[in-house]
Amino acid sequence: ELEKISGPYELSEQDKDDYLPRGYFMFDDDEYFTGSKGKLIINKFDLINCKDHPDQNRLNGCYVLAGLDGINKVCCNGHEIATEKSDCWH
Repeated sequence: ELEKISGPYELSEQDKDDYLPRGYFMFDDDEYFTGSKGKLIINKFDLINCKDHPDQNRLNGCYVLAGLDGINKVCCNGHEIATEKSDCWH
């Protein structure tokens, strides 16, 4: 179960820190994740029972997933569910 984050002071833009703490969610205001206004944002470690998209073209990034090529996570049944943006330059 996730809780809505109560304020921007709980977010981190420090290298190697999670942007959004585990156990919380927020709706994007288009300030940080361009083009995601109104989308639900959660910590990638709170996303359970999913796997990488079978389309390798959606899994680009220099270290992990950049999230620039569309939805890149699917549920256990293969339905598209999320876009992970976790690459080092995000």
